[in-house]
Amino acid sequence: MLSEEPPYGATDKPTELYAIIEHFCQGRRRLELFGEDTNIRRGWLTLGSSLSSSNHDPQRWFANFEGTIESHNFDDEVAQTLPNHLLGTTPQIESLRPKSPTQLREEAERRHRREVELYEQERREFEVKYNYALANGLEVPVFTRQPPQMVPQSFREQSPFMAPNANKGW
Repeated sequence: MLSEEPPYGATDKPTELYAIIEHFCQGRRRLELFGEDTNIRRGWLTLGSSLSSSNHDPQRWFANFEGTIESHNFDDEVAQTLPNHLLGTTPQIESLRPKSPTQLREEAERRHRREVELYEQERREFEVKYNYALANGLEVPVFTRQPPQMVPQSFREQSPFMAPNANKGW
């Protein structure tokens, strides 16, 4: 992110920074510290010693802390109920977060378990149809679906610097 250097002592943040925060942190509570009148934004609580006015509505602010909210990291996960002061997350937010190699491996294992369960369920349903066809002299169906591939044992973080021959020119 590039922007011109603000005058000495200015507390203005780059507009792009607000856009990033508002799009990535989709919660209801955002706090601007060391703000001035020019920093006041809708949806933000702005605090600063040089403010002449405020957009702070105490009743609205306290309402953010009452009740509960559902949160879940993955689509196939049962949602947990959290107190409303915790914003929780959604699968969409989780898909955008940077992940460590361990998190990537765990996600791949979770996806593999889900695929194996689906494969096993389809296989059981096929066996019922197969046994019914055999018992009644009907044409015997053929199960053509392949089992899911195993998760690789060595899981590495994806990075252009880890690609084969990435550092040859250096």
